[in-house]
Amino acid sequence: MVPDIRRRVDYRVSNLLQSYSDYGIFDIIFCRKDLIYFSQNSKNDIVTRMLRLLNPGGYLAPGIYESLSNNFDKLEIIRMSSGVIYKLKH
Repeated sequence: MVPDIRRRVDYRVSNLLQSYSDYGIFDIIFCRKDLIYFSQNSKNDIVTRMLRLLNPGGYLAPGIYESLSNNFDKLEIIRMSSGVIYKLKH
């Protein structure tokens, strides 16, 4: 990663089932290979709480094998050659 971008990235280890109150607001959240381990109810709860952490127009990037089967009306699907990412609508 380019050093200028690396300085702006916040890496954290966390329990996705616990509170996100200390995290702040983000432009993009990567949750690679995480959501596949949770039940659908837990996954919906986690994604709903992650969306509260995104700036308007921010992105949620799950892994290629993770889909958001719940219809999140706040998200726009962006298809890419390597999968999909989701953009938070304004």
